[in-house]
Amino acid sequence: MVARTHVTQFSFDKGIIDEDLLGRRDIKAYPGGLRQAKNMIGVIGGPISRRGGLAFVAELPSSAGDGARLAAFHFRLEQIYLLAFLDETARIYKDDALQAELAMPYGGAQLAALDFDQSLDTMLLTHEEVEPKQLQRQGSHSDWALNPIAFRNLPTHPFSGPTAGQATPSGTTGAVTVTSTAEDFTVAAVGDVVRLNGGRITITSITGDTEVAGTTQEDLDDTKVAEAGAWSVEQQAWSDAKGYPRSVHLDGNRSFWGGSKDLLQRVWGSASGGVDLFDFFETKDRLDDEFVEDDLVGSQVNAVSHIHALGDQFFFTSGGVFVNRVTDDSPVTVENFHPRKHFPTPIAPVKPVASDGAVVCVTADGAGRAVGCAEVVFDVGSDGYIASDLNILSASVMREPVDMAARASDGVRGAHHRFVVNTDGTVAVHHSLRRQEVSGWTLWESAGLSADDAVLKVAVVGNTPYFLVRRTIDGATRYFIEKHALDRMFDSSVKARFQEPSDTLDGLDHLEGLQVQVFADGALRDPAVVTDGTVAVTDGGAAFPAMEVEAGMPFDWVVEPLPVEAQIAEGTLVGQKHRLIAVTLELKDAYPFEVNGRPVNFRRFGEFRLDEAPKPFSGRKRRRFLGWNRGQGASFTASGTLPATFLSAVAEVGQ
Repeated sequence: MVARTHVTQFSFDKGIIDEDLLGRRDIKAYPGGLRQAKNMIGVIGGPISRRGGLAFVAELPSSAGDGARLAAFHFRLEQIYLLAFLDETARIYKDDALQAELAMPYGGAQLAALDFDQSLDTMLLTHEEVEPKQLQRQGSHSDWALNPIAFRNLPTHPFSGPTAGQATPSGTTGAVTVTSTAEDFTVAAVGDVVRLNGGRITITSITGDTEVAGTTQEDLDDTKVAEAGAWSVEQQAWSDAKGYPRSVHLDGNRSFWGGSKDLLQRVWGSASGGVDLFDFFETKDRLDDEFVEDDLVGSQVNAVSHIHALGDQFFFTSGGVFVNRVTDDSPVTVENFHPRKHFPTPIAPVKPVASDGAVVCVTADGAGRAVGCAEVVFDVGSDGYIASDLNILSASVMREPVDMAARASDGVRGAHHRFVVNTDGTVAVHHSLRRQEVSGWTLWESAGLSADDAVLKVAVVGNTPYFLVRRTIDGATRYFIEKHALDRMFDSSVKARFQEPSDTLDGLDHLEGLQVQVFADGALRDPAVVTDGTVAVTDGGAAFPAMEVEAGMPFDWVVEPLPVEAQIAEGTLVGQKHRLIAVTLELKDAYPFEVNGRPVNFRRFGEFRLDEAPKPFSGRKRRRFLGWNRGQGASFTASGTLPATFLSAVAEVGQ
């Protein structure tokens, strides 16, 4: 008699576990882990479901191939926009309809390094090679304006280094001259600032290498001689020559800016409540509401790439994460602005996101290559922030990430989801509920007939993920915006509900010449070729008028639990001859699929009427198997194209 044992997997919420951890049942996450979870999405409570399809939104010009970004613009609850930044152009969509198109100063190659933040009707945009801009909604969905930011009293920096001579001012206020005993004004220019004896002088003319004339911006204390190094000649910190900030963030009635071409480690914060938040004034006494700045110094270069605030302020750099801790919900002031490094993990230049009570960032290796994903969380033991590695058991899903976005729990799926776009066009999707210690990854692949088909960028708009997708259609490379939708069966899909049954569906011009799959009135129908933007709905070769029709590109899904490591009479299954006798699956809303290549069907006489589409199945389904194995453990693979949700799995194993 064959000795039998049953192994139950009640949860799949730990997601993909890497191949090199197979058989490691000592790992806490192993019982809820998966070997494969392709095109699936984690659901709080343990189930795993096939992801929804991607609904077609718009086609972008071929210039999207030169570089593009997607961004959300949330003005009010009912006024939410999707921004598509392209080569020297921005397109603005509302409710998936194009509202406006604007000329932009950013070339396609610059867009990957473009940073932005938004509040109310204004979005700030910054790039180290372009003067910062503000994009403003002007009062209607189609009326937008892009203008330079009207900065006042921009910060300055002594780029020419310490002064070499003694300086003597001719007065303390108004028009004055400054004379140096050395050639300290050789590289000075009109508009530069001389800091001297507690005051500031803006240079209006240059007499020579040793003397300049100017007007006091802040009165000097006296006309005493200033020793070498005790005074300075400073230029604007931001300019075409010196570069502009790489990052921007709005927080607490200030705008914060970080890192420029010549000041990689520098961060600045505008004066509190200044005009348009862009005033960088300062006085001798340095009042609390004046502008703030600091250098993020350390034993290595800490080039600032992004800034984010979640209570405290986080400065993400190539050398780690710096944090400015603000206690008791106090605002940032001159006295408390002192960012300090909390951990040395290098951060990749991918925009971080706030999700599930933490800030999520993409980590880098020593060479700056994006390799992982981490949550910045507070550690009580060290009284500081640490990087909690989210993919320590799932390194294989991280394939040099290039973009990231987050969706909050929607009350349906229950989890918070982070969407990480990889260089190879896949999307690593993380589901999280930190308080319940739920954390796991799945991997999405978009439908496509070519190896070049890929997801390129992502943004979450109104809690809906939007993707920029590259597809090959009839031999041509095309760029589409598509959004995730739970009710869609296919990618790049179009769906319509008719008042009267129809045997055609139009609106498919973007898939012209392509054979697509058709789902009508609850069941798959005949595949059809798109002609003049339209497909015919047929079933068995005959016209099939339907009330609800969807057509698009089908994609497959795969669920493979980790190998069963059951305890048997002679120890474990590893190295022992054994067989997988049967698998019992607890399912919800499942359409037919396969297990180990064998179909699992749900139609039964007496339950369904003939000539009606089969309804999704909920309940238990058992599938038996033949054959023996001496591998690492018993396993099975479920695969299909239509939706299915797995609640649990019981494997019956014999020896």
